[in-house]
Amino acid sequence: MLTEAAAVWPVHRFAWHYRSRDQRLTESPVAAAYPELRTFPSPSDTGVVRVEAAPVTEHDHGLVAQAVRAVVTHARLQAKESLAVLTVDPELAQRIRDGIRATTDPSVADFLGGQGGEALVVLDAAHATGVVRDAAIVVLGQQTPDLVAGAAGARLLTAALTRARARQTVLHTLDAAKLADAAGDGPARLGARILADLLANDRPKVTTTSESTLTRDLARRLKSRGLRVREGVAPGMVDLAVRDPFTRGPVALAIQIDGPAYAALGGNRMRDRLVQEQLRRLGWRPLRILTVDLFRDPAREEARIVAAMERMAAGDMRTGPITGKGARRASRPATGRAADGAADQPAATGRPEQTRDDTDAGWGERPASGGDPAHDRWLQENRPPHWD
Repeated sequence: MLTEAAAVWPVHRFAWHYRSRDQRLTESPVAAAYPELRTFPSPSDTGVVRVEAAPVTEHDHGLVAQAVRAVVTHARLQAKESLAVLTVDPELAQRIRDGIRATTDPSVADFLGGQGGEALVVLDAAHATGVVRDAAIVVLGQQTPDLVAGAAGARLLTAALTRARARQTVLHTLDAAKLADAAGDGPARLGARILADLLANDRPKVTTTSESTLTRDLARRLKSRGLRVREGVAPGMVDLAVRDPFTRGPVALAIQIDGPAYAALGGNRMRDRLVQEQLRRLGWRPLRILTVDLFRDPAREEARIVAAMERMAAGDMRTGPITGKGARRASRPATGRAADGAADQPAATGRPEQTRDDTDAGWGERPASGGDPAHDRWLQENRPPHWD
């Protein structure tokens, strides 16, 4: 229906995907089917997509049995998470429904009766539009490559693979080598490309580094402090992901460095409000750094980040300006003790320590020949009459 409507009416495509809590949940289908769609990164390092091969049997009996066991395991261990079971084969979906009904495990009965507004569903992709659950089990049988051929089949596969909020398990009886050979350019092979990329998701990822020398230097400085740093997570949104290795939890510091990637995020409302809100919702704590500040005094920006990590470790999730005592403490090395008798003293002005070049001369001011700044002398000469 949408294809026919697009031939008559103007087409507007969404630019951002907000629903999933981790971009890896939609990475394969979105990158192939909607390359212009942008997603938000997750601060978590743990895997959220698990791909398991089921034994190849006649009529996929082994695959159906493994799918039913996965539902039972979810009911026992993750009963608080809602669940959807999805496939592109309507017949396979019906057989999984029958298998779940036939199980005698009491955990399944309790799970089916305790989900409130988000009950367990077993659907084929044609009926999955609008369905979203915390977890999803996607079942891909031997007939899947034929069912996802062509543009319409690729849309069904994309719908099945984008229903999870938090985590996803893919059960399949597919031949990865045959899929890799079948994958190619063109809309007719889009489904095969998505499947081939999905089955190869356990390949080791290439570690990315930033193109900016300043960003790479900042990452090196933070690593020398003992912090865990990931580079190039999502340029513009998260240039550096910084985490304390001794602090548990999904919260991480998202370092945003203004530059071309940051400017490309959109207008001020998108960059300064919507992106920040979404990152915080996912568990990030954004901290913006200006390139000019990083160039002028990288040690000071390093101190800002270390102090922000200290506050996060203490339970303070704010990442605003660092002042007074916090700035002095952050400027010390991460390890080691202060000299005997030395104590942290708050800055007299309550502001961060002034750097060597943060002076009038450093900002371009030039004293007049008489010793007073020219601007001050001009103000004295043009003072209002009531000042006398």
